[in-house]
Amino acid sequence: MRRYRTILSISYNTTTEKIDIFVQGLNNIILNQENTNKENYQVWLYDINESAIQIFVNVFFNVQDWTLELKSRHKLISE
Repeated sequence: MRRYRTILSISYNTTTEKIDIFVQGLNNIILNQENTNKENYQVWLYDINESAIQIFVNVFFNVQDWTLELKSRHKLISE
């Protein structure tokens, strides 16, 4: 199992409704990906910094090597 962790930044003027829709969309993408661990992932509104609102994404891929991890990352990010 391999981990992919990132922080996504969105604009301060993003409404709460749009943030919730975006987070739910990320959850759906993870759940629909072939190699993601459906029992252990996190997508949450995470922090506020001087320039943006941050969303934390932590996903585990059920793959055995670096190449398959990269392919899984590519597919997840491109969605």
